[in-house]
Amino acid sequence: MPFLISGFGVFLLRQFIYGIPDSLIDAAKIDGASDFKIYLRIILPLTKPILSALGILIFVWTYDELLWPLTVINSNEMKTIP
Repeated sequence: MPFLISGFGVFLLRQFIYGIPDSLIDAAKIDGASDFKIYLRIILPLTKPILSALGILIFVWTYDELLWPLTVINSNEMKTIP
C-alpha cells in the first residue's frame, strides 16, 4: 500500500487546506467546536473534491504501473506470477 501516500498527494492536500479561509475555523472556535470537530465538520467536507481528484490520479497511476508490464511482457516465463 505504499503507493497510496505520495509526496504529490501530501503537497496537493496541504495546498488545498491552506486555501481554506481562516474565518471558517475562527467562527467554529467561537461557537465552541473542538479541533477534531472542526476537522470533521468543516475541513473534511470541503476537501471532498480534492480527495476525489487525488483518488482518480492514484488509480490511473497504479493502473499504468500494471498496464505497462502487461503490454511489454509477452511470454509467461518473464512474468513474476504465473
